[in-house]
Amino acid sequence: MKKRGFTLVEIMAAIVILGLIVLVTYPLISKIMVTNKRNLYNEQIHSLEDLARRWAVNNDLLLPNEKDDVYKLYLTQLYDEDYVEKEDMINPLTNEQLKGCIVIKLNDSLNKYTYTYKEDCN
Repeated sequence: MKKRGFTLVEIMAAIVILGLIVLVTYPLISKIMVTNKRNLYNEQIHSLEDLARRWAVNNDLLLPNEKDDVYKLYLTQLYDEDYVEKEDMINPLTNEQLKGCIVIKLNDSLNKYTYTYKEDCN
């Protein structure tokens, strides 16, 4: 009678090999995931700055006229005025809502406005 199946040694060897594969690939996959989240965060901030530019077209009277003046456009204001959806304001790195603002400043040398996201607007 011929026995079919695997021996205990063969099963343990397969488990060890699978463990080594996981041990090698996990750091690589983890690094890729962190990089992708960072890229998504940067794209999201860029998108919010673009929305602030659109907001500025409709609210040009609120924009600063002097070199050192700034206008802080809070993300809640963009949401309240229907420029952005609530789910578009979630930080992919922390899965929490973004709470910063877009700082709008007049750039005298270029004679146009700069839009910069700040986490802390105080």
